[in-house]
Amino acid sequence: KWGPTKFLLAPNRYHNAGIAEWMHAYRDARVVAHPKAHARLVKQVRGLSRVDDLTELAGKLPEGARILEPPQARQGEVWMAVERGDLRALAVCDAITNLEEVSFGFWLLGFRAKLMHNPLFYRLFVSDRTAHKAWLAAEVRAHSPNLFIPAHGAVLRGVSVASSLSALAG
Repeated sequence: KWGPTKFLLAPNRYHNAGIAEWMHAYRDARVVAHPKAHARLVKQVRGLSRVDDLTELAGKLPEGARILEPPQARQGEVWMAVERGDLRALAVCDAITNLEEVSFGFWLLGFRAKLMHNPLFYRLFVSDRTAHKAWLAAEVRAHSPNLFIPAHGAVLRGVSVASSLSALAG
């Protein structure tokens, strides 16, 4: 219905499970990722010899869709945002979680059952926490999302999404 699959997005250097299988299923699709993720993806993904930058994907996105690259993310984090009509969606990878339950091991690592910054992401991959929170706050102010799609946890919908993300940005 939407045409052939042209791109496979690796949202950071660690989220690579399944890429080899998708490459096999969609042989003409190009794997794209943040430049900081390229070397590790080529090393980790069987059969992957090249990873392309995000620029061509960005140029092929429909009107209202855009790629976000949190500048303080050392592992090459990629988010997506879509604005169409009343919909203002934000999809993130590792930076923010919205877990509904947390195992004891994850609790020990600092995770809680709520909307929160991923404590491992902040410890391991953010070069400047203050700058990252300021960047997030500016994005939320500018685009006021009403749909939040985390890679880890439950989706949030409604008018309170922007205020919840703003509170998180501090």
